[in-house]
Amino acid sequence: MKIKINFFILVILGLMLIPNIAKSYTIFVEDIQAKKGEEFTINISVDEETPLANGQIKFDASKVEFIKSSQQCMNTRVTEDGNLAWVYVNLEEGVKNFEFTFKIKEKGASEMKLENLAFVDIKGNEYSENKINGNKVIKINSEEIKKTYKFWAILVIAIIFVIIAIVFIKNIRKK
Repeated sequence: MKIKINFFILVILGLMLIPNIAKSYTIFVEDIQAKKGEEFTINISVDEETPLANGQIKFDASKVEFIKSSQQCMNTRVTEDGNLAWVYVNLEEGVKNFEFTFKIKEKGASEMKLENLAFVDIKGNEYSENKINGNKVIKINSEEIKKTYKFWAILVIAIIFVIIAIVFIKNIRKK
C-alpha cells in the first residue's frame, strides 16, 4: 500500500513538471540577400506574445551596419565591432515579432548570430537560451559564396578532366 502511495505521489509530481519541461519558445529568422547600400530587415518571430525580451545580434561590422529597431519600447546599443544588444519591455502588451534594420556596407557574404536570448511570455514564464528552439544564425548573401564555390568546383572538375584526357591519350600513343 505504501509503495502505491509513493508511486502515486511521484506520478502527480511528474505530471506537474511536464508543462514546464515541454514548454519552449521557437524563433524563426530568414537568410538575407541584399546588395551594397541596400537596407534589409531581420525579423525575429516567436510563438507567443512577449512583453519582456532581450538578446544580442553579432555581425561583421565591416560589411553590415545597424540602422534602427522598429519596435517602440525597445532599447538598443551597438558597438563598433558589431555587437547589437537589445532589450524590449512593454508590460501592457506583448509582441510576436522583433524587427531590426541593417544596411550592407560592403559586398560579400557574412553571418549574423543571435545570442543571449531571453523571453518572458504574457503568463510570466521565462525562456532562456536552452529553451529557445530555431535557427540562431542568419546568412547574408550566402548565394555569392555558392556562386564562387560553383565556379571553382567547375574549374577543378574541368582541369581534372583535361589531365585524365591527356594521360589517356599518352597511354594510347605508347601502345
